[in-house]
Amino acid sequence: PDPLTVVRGLNQSLVRDMPPNAFMTLFLGLLDPVERTLTFVSAGHNPPFVLRGDGSMEELRPTGPLLGVLQSAPYEQGPTLELGAGDVVMLYTDGIFEAQDVDDVMWGEERLRESIQQRVGSGAAARGIVDGVVEDLFQFVRGRPLDDDVTALVVRAV
Repeated sequence: PDPLTVVRGLNQSLVRDMPPNAFMTLFLGLLDPVERTLTFVSAGHNPPFVLRGDGSMEELRPTGPLLGVLQSAPYEQGPTLELGAGDVVMLYTDGIFEAQDVDDVMWGEERLRESIQQRVGSGAAARGIVDGVVEDLFQFVRGRPLDDDVTALVVRAV
């Protein structure tokens, strides 16, 4: 089924089965490599970044609330994105931008954006973008253990 149907069904199950005061975020995308499109629903998840071949950058804002909270939550499908050669989509968890250095300074979304833009601008492949962002993050934290997971997924259209 399409992403919207999946998210609506998942929300119904989570509302029924999750403990009180629990919730989940989710970005669910359907990538069509032939048509070069991405169809998505974002349930309260961190906005993925889309970096275009021309250097512009946009965020894919949530299209509905957190999962597992409201029985009749108003989820919508986001606009279908057309991906051109060189375009990059990066999904990530909040453990990346919430990471702190030894002085309790948070890495933050601006540093994350800068790191991504630098790696994409250098022409790195998807794996190189992820590796570069993680390398920048670990240099910033200077040995402080991370408090949360660090997860990222990058797709680069060729």
